[in-house]
Amino acid sequence: MSFTTYTKQELSKKLKTQKTMFAIKCVILVLMIFFAIFSTIENGISFHTFLPLFLFR
Repeated sequence: MSFTTYTKQELSKKLKTQKTMFAIKCVILVLMIFFAIFSTIENGISFHTFLPLFLFR
């Protein structure tokens, strides 16, 4: 479906959904980075150190 077939209300709803999903992904990414740093400090370099890089591109 092309954006030209969306109504203004549908586009506004789609934009709001995309902004919400972006915010959720940012929070998850920050938590994963925090966990990776903590895991690296406690256990040294492991798979958990690089996990955020594999899941978010």
